[in-house]
Amino acid sequence: MGGTRMRDIFRAETFSVNTFHREAIVEVSSAVVVTARGADGVVEAVEVPSYSFAMGLQWHPERLDAESHPGARIFDALVSEASK
Repeated sequence: MGGTRMRDIFRAETFSVNTFHREAIVEVSSAVVVTARGADGVVEAVEVPSYSFAMGLQWHPERLDAESHPGARIFDALVSEASK
């Protein structure tokens, strides 16, 4: 995860997410970087480094308490990038 937007946002190598899936990413193209995996190996986040902000999340940060969970940082980062 080092050197990725996800690392910049969370400032950590590990973090908790609310993970409940019926489907998951199996393969990514060479243009996409996997930036987070669950303990079970499931891809939880991807980014496209060639774009200023292109991130795909498998978990649901919108379902987390924004005040107490670092998932809100993703929304803050998106708003910050969009305001540039």
